[in-house]
Amino acid sequence: PAMENSELLLELGRRDFTAAEARLRVAIPRYQANRAAYEGFLNLFAAVLAIRGRLAEANRTFAILADLRIGTGRPARALDTQLRRVMANARYRGDPRAAKAQLDEVLRANPLERIPDRERPMVSAIRAAVAAGDHERATRLLDELDRNQGNIPRRIAIYARQRVRGSVLSMRAASLPQAIVAFRKAEPLFGYTVEVPMAEAFDRLGIPDSALVYYTKWAEDGESAWEVGQYDVFQADAYFRLGELYEAKGDRTKAVDFYGRFTELWREADAEFQPRMKEARRRIAELLKSRG
Repeated sequence: PAMENSELLLELGRRDFTAAEARLRVAIPRYQANRAAYEGFLNLFAAVLAIRGRLAEANRTFAILADLRIGTGRPARALDTQLRRVMANARYRGDPRAAKAQLDEVLRANPLERIPDRERPMVSAIRAAVAAGDHERATRLLDELDRNQGNIPRRIAIYARQRVRGSVLSMRAASLPQAIVAFRKAEPLFGYTVEVPMAEAFDRLGIPDSALVYYTKWAEDGESAWEVGQYDVFQADAYFRLGELYEAKGDRTKAVDFYGRFTELWREADAEFQPRMKEARRRIAELLKSRG
């Protein structure tokens, strides 16, 4: 399983999610008797499915993983899994009311207060609240994070706090400049994981050139957080937005490239996402036609 995992991390680092999914479909049943390996592969599989727009299967996988962690006496890890499920659904379904209701349900069933301070998945809870558009809860949890770092390793706590502080600040237009400052403070350690949030903040500020710089930097980077079982799910949105920004600048070649990366990523996405796929393909066809 260690060799399998190493090869898988190379595919994930290159954002070859199609190859990673194929490998995981083989690895999961093969290593089911090895609890640590099985759990690790399930965690990655749920993320890959979500990133590829396969939310129905991703949600089932998140549920299996959460049940496994509950069954082995690890409620904090189970809660972290459920919070990541909220993030994925909130990001791609774009339904804040449903996302907030799902977050309410998760935290009602798994109260943070029942988990020892040093085991609480505070960062995941804040990021889920941000994804769900729950500013009040996100702010309250951020205040708690200043008092209790939860399960964040001490060596990265300062950077992690700045990363989520930026996410909370980016929820309000008035605090977007402060959000960018916080993201920049987190950037030395968190690298590519803050580039898309920073790009989105510049985008909302109406500074598309700066947004394009950070989106493009993210697109050129590899992904390394997978090595510690962490991941983000903004790949599809970032590719699509890169296509839009390059199209607006009149760079048809790059616009086609990034719309194409989006359609490759979501070519087997759930039916609910096919209208967005259709729109990306329409844009590619028009750009190719206008390019002659």
